[in-house]
Amino acid sequence: MITGVDAKIDTNTINLSNNDGVWQGAIERNKEDIYKISVTAYSDSGMQTTEDAVFNYNAGYVSSQISDSDGLFSSNPVITQALEAKYKCFGIKIRFAGNLPKKFLIKTYGDGAPVETITIDENISENFEFPYEFEEFDKMEIEFVETEVPNNRILIDYIAFGAETDYTVEYDDQYSAPTGTQLDKVKNLNVTRNIYTKSGVLEDLVDDELENTGEDLIYYFDDPYYGYLAGISEAETGEDVEILESGAYYIKIRIIGVSSGNTAHVVIRAYKYNVSTYYETQVVNNRGTDTEWSNPLISDVSHCKDICEWVADYLASGIEYELDYRGEPALDCGDTIFQENKYVDDLKVIIEEHQLSFNGGIEGALKTRRKERVARAENGLGSRRLL
Repeated sequence: MITGVDAKIDTNTINLSNNDGVWQGAIERNKEDIYKISVTAYSDSGMQTTEDAVFNYNAGYVSSQISDSDGLFSSNPVITQALEAKYKCFGIKIRFAGNLPKKFLIKTYGDGAPVETITIDENISENFEFPYEFEEFDKMEIEFVETEVPNNRILIDYIAFGAETDYTVEYDDQYSAPTGTQLDKVKNLNVTRNIYTKSGVLEDLVDDELENTGEDLIYYFDDPYYGYLAGISEAETGEDVEILESGAYYIKIRIIGVSSGNTAHVVIRAYKYNVSTYYETQVVNNRGTDTEWSNPLISDVSHCKDICEWVADYLASGIEYELDYRGEPALDCGDTIFQENKYVDDLKVIIEEHQLSFNGGIEGALKTRRKERVARAENGLGSRRLL
């Protein structure tokens, strides 16, 4: 149990700060792992001590704030979980230690905007389970407002998200047994990272004579550019080109000062980025073929590593299923569901294709891919244990 105000694991796999209640990084840990943590602790009298300590899998959370004689906090303890991507889960579990809180809030956010705020003030137990379908979120805050017993801290052993899906295609839903296909194995995944440097050479991109219709124009380019310059060749007084927005591969402009229906000679120049490539490699299987994943938007080192892990986790499963079933309009491609299977309990799959037909009743066809190794990804979305 971590009893300090501030604790940081030097492996960067998790960061606990009881001062503002933040933990970040991987949320999948191994029970056999040992973690070195530098702990700064405060006694009730305000004395401060710092020491290095070793914690195992059961490290938890203790708030630095203590409730008053009425059980309220002068500054509410808040635990924040930030995810690398939006996530949807069904329920949350919190195992408390010591005296229990009397009231707390669960707040979720997506893209910086509030999504939900849920008040919990009843049925709070040591092994607290809250069965609830959360909307998609990329950040969750758990704010503690009051303790059951006055003059107490908040003590937590662990927090766990529920399953990422609660939908199962059961045998009764299926018209026939699923047909499984063993796909070719992938041995190594190579993800291309583009490294962009500025060339300083101004190049001609557009030399276009056209009739001005009054509409905005968008030009797309195969190579990346920056520092756009746009204008009208042999322009008369008041005639010009306004750059509305631009990116590495496009520019959006508006012709001004030219009457609608008249001809304008638009010229656009820009500086070209020099592009070099780097490959991030992830071993997927012990045997098979190598494959490459490329996207010009992948340029950041950490982003490239995340993509490599996520795609490798997808490719790790080499089994696809096709099945006909009753049909469910709520399902969509990319959803994670459970597919009843006599060989594997709660077989977790991703929907790759979904077809629905209506002829007095709904019928559906699914192509799914077995979902494996998701807990290995850095963001740990396949893990249910967080703290």
